[in-house]
Amino acid sequence: LHAAEAEATDLHVTLRSAVQGIEAQTARRNEFDSALRQRLAHATDEVASLARTLDEQRTSFDRAAAKAETQATTAYVLDIALKILHPFMPFVTEALWAETAKRDTQLIVADWPQLDGLDDADAEAEMSWLIDVITNIRSLKAEMNIAPGKPLNAVLVGASQDILDRVERNRPLLARMARLEDISASDNVPPASAQTVVGETVIALPLDGVIDLDAERDRLARELKKLGGEIMRLEKKLGNAKFVANAPEEVVAGEKAKLADYTAQKTKVSEALGRLETA
Repeated sequence: LHAAEAEATDLHVTLRSAVQGIEAQTARRNEFDSALRQRLAHATDEVASLARTLDEQRTSFDRAAAKAETQATTAYVLDIALKILHPFMPFVTEALWAETAKRDTQLIVADWPQLDGLDDADAEAEMSWLIDVITNIRSLKAEMNIAPGKPLNAVLVGASQDILDRVERNRPLLARMARLEDISASDNVPPASAQTVVGETVIALPLDGVIDLDAERDRLARELKKLGGEIMRLEKKLGNAKFVANAPEEVVAGEKAKLADYTAQKTKVSEALGRLETA
């Protein structure tokens, strides 16, 4: 079954559009290293991640047409990705080509993909926005120490009609992937809410009755103090000229990596605490 034979949703239009974009970019490149990095990054990130994360929702549907569409588009995009990667990873892609379907020819002599007409900027923008919404809500739950599978309500504050239309078109997908019980709109932020921003949209998650706000504030404050102590210790250690001069390079590099990690953690914890202080 070819992808074009199945009903197309924005998700699958986006996947095909993304593949055309990477093929067009790499076709114009003359530097081997640059083209390799671009192709590998795309194959492992935009195509693979988008298909895996969002299509698990499509394949869970009982509708045969939706499942067929997903399977056809996934197979189509995989074939294109293998062709694009083949000049740089000939043995691996040839093996995958032979294993993933019955083929009439080897990959090395397969036609280069002709992808004109598949680009759709609107579909790509919509799917990118949805992925950001799902990712931000999941991250917010993690920061608030809320179980990933716990369903919450989401309120879109001051959202434009375009954003509201996007939500309506993708409501089942958002509800399942972000574990949302209800998605509504309001002009005001509900009390006791954690907030995240996607583009120009404020998304509020009311937390009253979901977690003990005071206990969570105390936990985050303790974590912030602990991280602050670790950062101060590492800064003092790395500020010691004798240590930096005499310690093995890998030890110094390891301490610098720890400092960067603790600093990033402190930023996240501080942001989470700030959300609760205003909740």
